[in-house]
Amino acid sequence: MTANLSPTIWISCWPSMPEEMIRQAVLVTIAVMALLSIDARSDVPDADRHEVLHLLDYFRNSGCAMERNGKRYESEDAYSHVRRKYEYFRDEILTSEDFIEYSASKSTMSGKYYRVFCKDEPAVLTRDWLLEELRNYRERPHD
Repeated sequence: MTANLSPTIWISCWPSMPEEMIRQAVLVTIAVMALLSIDARSDVPDADRHEVLHLLDYFRNSGCAMERNGKRYESEDAYSHVRRKYEYFRDEILTSEDFIEYSASKSTMSGKYYRVFCKDEPAVLTRDWLLEELRNYRERPHD
């Protein structure tokens, strides 16, 4: 047996309140719950978020191009793409390594791995490049 939670049943519980007022209260409650759930999403813990922000800045300021699905993108465009993927996958990202895996490793559409081209250096997988920078960053002292 399933419970019928239609507004009509709720309204019959409060016979002294006008029907429209009850409907409005239900809608406001639903809207507030939806707004509160936006901030309740998963993400890298506050204590580690500086790592993700560092990696994004590192990408943006690197001057390196990223190859994505056979096309090269300069660092600013590559940064924007990785940032958008971070926002999209935020619910699944719980660590800095998750950030790299979900946002900067490969194309969700084609499955092709991203590569980074930095000046005179050979191309490397973006994932490996960022994991190395993450290791270096963790070894340095921070405020």
